[in-house]
Amino acid sequence: DVELLRAHALREAGQSEETVRVTGTRIERDGYNAPTPVTVVGTEQIQAANPANLQDFVNQLPSVIGSSQTNSGAASISGGGAGISALNLRSLGTTRTLVLLNGHRSSPSLDTGVVDINTVPQQLVSRIDVVTGGASADYGSDAVGGVVNFILDTRFTGFKSAFEYGETTYGDQPNYKGQVTVGLPFDGGRGHAIISGEVFTSERIVGNPRPWNRANYRTVVNATPASAQNNNGQPWLIVARDTAPSQTTPGGLILTGPARGTYFGRNGTVNQLSFGQVNNQFMIGGDTDVTCANYCSGTDLTAGELRQNIYGRVSYDLFPDTEVYAEASYAKAVIKQNYLAGWVNLGGITIRSDNAFLPASVRSVVQPGTNVTTFTLGSSNQGLGESSSQPSRQVTRFEFGAKGKVHVLSDWSYDLFGQYSASD
Repeated sequence: DVELLRAHALREAGQSEETVRVTGTRIERDGYNAPTPVTVVGTEQIQAANPANLQDFVNQLPSVIGSSQTNSGAASISGGGAGISALNLRSLGTTRTLVLLNGHRSSPSLDTGVVDINTVPQQLVSRIDVVTGGASADYGSDAVGGVVNFILDTRFTGFKSAFEYGETTYGDQPNYKGQVTVGLPFDGGRGHAIISGEVFTSERIVGNPRPWNRANYRTVVNATPASAQNNNGQPWLIVARDTAPSQTTPGGLILTGPARGTYFGRNGTVNQLSFGQVNNQFMIGGDTDVTCANYCSGTDLTAGELRQNIYGRVSYDLFPDTEVYAEASYAKAVIKQNYLAGWVNLGGITIRSDNAFLPASVRSVVQPGTNVTTFTLGSSNQGLGESSSQPSRQVTRFEFGAKGKVHVLSDWSYDLFGQYSASD
């Protein structure tokens, strides 16, 4: 509505009128023409915020505060969603938020239709229109949550670049980003060509080295006898600090018999575990650093990422009111992450006491000829190594179109285009 008033003021002043494109309106209307709330973010606001990347800026808007970011989707291994930055308007889901590029549908990065906004050429974004109300009547069922429209500066002229480096407060996850954009007119200004490229790389955070994770909070069964719980009103489950597995170590922990508590360390060294307060599969206190190894932080806190984007557009004015154009974009993302480090067994491994590979110190306790013929071993199987994934996404998009005005009885505007996109 502000744009409409501005256009009216220009006409009153005798100045040329600019084309007004209405994404949404705040004019009150009744019945089926209910108003749709719209948030418009312009170039000045984007530059003032100076975001490290587009996702960090967009996610500051209250309407998309629950959106997934590159780091928050790090564990999405099976569906290939690791490294995706997807918008989630009104918390109705990323598949219910429609993402447009210059008013046209953008290419999805997953088979669910989710669009990774990292594929948008960030240096060319001049405005972001966010329809924060449901717009499925106009745009379809994938706009139940709303619409986000990235408007690009398709007439950018000149050269600009940006090179950035960042890391976390803890000095890990170093990341680098380089961007270059070039725009050139030709044939006396009737034609215009733009190319914009971006390379981003970020290292993964191995495991979870944060202080809040080292506290090892877990929900465990209350070790207080049931009779005391009933009498004192104590809960069946409690949240305890410094809690770790009680039935496993990376190299194996003997759980039964006279050698209970013996565990095997690096290169087969024999050690004795100090148990804490044992609550079924977990214990509170004791040698938690030993039993937590290869178990408590199996999944990386963040994934490593290599992302490469390139966007190009060529347009030409056939007539004063007719523009034809062709544009293409390619985006590739490779994600690297370790998850659930090799553990598959906790306490169900049966070993015979005459096993030829038992060290002498252990054999003297569980030797053949006694009444102990077997014992149970718990292991997180460090020897299996880490499970890792390296998904790769490639999104290709081509668009050809023509837009302009036709002066027949009145001024008519048209926008015709054909689009092809593929995600691998």
